[in-house]
Amino acid sequence: MLHAEKTASAPKKITSIVRVYHWSTAKNVWYEDQVIKTFVELFDNNGRLVQKDLTDGKEGLLERTILSYSGNTIKKTFYNNRNAIIRTAVVDIQDNIHTEIVRRTDGRIMFQYVTFFDQKGNIIKIEQKDANGSLLFKKVYLYDNGGNCIAIQNENPDGSVAVEITYQYEKFDNDGNWLSRKELYSYGDVYNRPHEQVHRTIE
Repeated sequence: MLHAEKTASAPKKITSIVRVYHWSTAKNVWYEDQVIKTFVELFDNNGRLVQKDLTDGKEGLLERTILSYSGNTIKKTFYNNRNAIIRTAVVDIQDNIHTEIVRRTDGRIMFQYVTFFDQKGNIIKIEQKDANGSLLFKKVYLYDNGGNCIAIQNENPDGSVAVEITYQYEKFDNDGNWLSRKELYSYGDVYNRPHEQVHRTIE
């Protein structure tokens, strides 16, 4: 999720079906095509994410993430489709800053993520760093007045924008949670190229 969900009661399960866009030369239009992946997120009674499955869109599991919580620490274990651990991560929470260290199975650091949140639980910025702590790129999140993420700017270490992802929301539930969203990419001389369509169900 890009930010805290708005539903009054904690969700138990969120399923996100992702379809890719293709260009029709015959009709001169972008169209929503096949399912390329599906995310299934499971939550505990406190609304905390405890499991996230990524499938190939045909119910074939690609990756599973298991999360556990202890004080100001979140532990993540990532599994492949054969139930073998492929990496681990530990998230240290200090106020509105989460620092995540991702490690290979041999213990070596792969990446580091530093995520900054506002008082509402919305992500403001994510910095991805290499194993030595050097900045690789930064994601800056922008929101509308309703708290929905409308854009993510992917910035290079020098602050230049490499890619901007924008979102168009098409359907919401009665609690204000989005159920359908279009994702568009802008980079170089390409502007608002349709990329993915996401349909969600919240249970």
